[in-house]
Amino acid sequence: MKEHWSYIESLGLAKLPGEELPGVPMTQLEHIVRFLADSITASPLPAPWAAHRDEEGKVFYGNPTTGETSWEHPLEDVIRELAGMCRVCVSLSRSMRERSIADLREAWEVQAKEEFSQWYSAKDQSSGKEYYCNSLTKETMWEHPAEVLLPGHFLKLKSADRLLDEAYLQDLANLGSTLNNGTGKSWNLMKRTLESNGSTVSTEVRRFGK
Repeated sequence: MKEHWSYIESLGLAKLPGEELPGVPMTQLEHIVRFLADSITASPLPAPWAAHRDEEGKVFYGNPTTGETSWEHPLEDVIRELAGMCRVCVSLSRSMRERSIADLREAWEVQAKEEFSQWYSAKDQSSGKEYYCNSLTKETMWEHPAEVLLPGHFLKLKSADRLLDEAYLQDLANLGSTLNNGTGKSWNLMKRTLESNGSTVSTEVRRFGK
């Protein structure tokens, strides 16, 4: 959790120009850092990325497929988007916040379906192993699209849930952490739901590719 807090601070997402001036309560800035740190701590990484530590204990991320390593979180673009969401939503009334998050969820669902629809499955002729192709970018990968695309979608949805939790928002204002130990179960449930009914995800990938 500590390293995530430091990482979020290093991105400079908590402050906008002028907010570093005297008179701006620091808690209004730090609650964004806490919210983002809580969110990424409880969310899975997109395949095939994994978190590691260097000799000094600093977290970095590795992609065993490409051999790439990075100090940046694989979902940094999503994290930046969530920073803006938090900044706006915490200042709204509950009814306005619920309406705004409902609109965001609808937009995210459309985006996720569109991204997922671009992928289709194929088989490597030499090995017979299944891989996946993007019909627009021509990108190919061995990882199932669900393992790559869903973590970002999951991160958005669970983060939105936090901003509808009044108890969490109160803790957020006090810089308290309310990490949900059941979040991992929620991720597994989302994955199982998509893969149920005869491997629905694989079926959808093939269908979208036609």
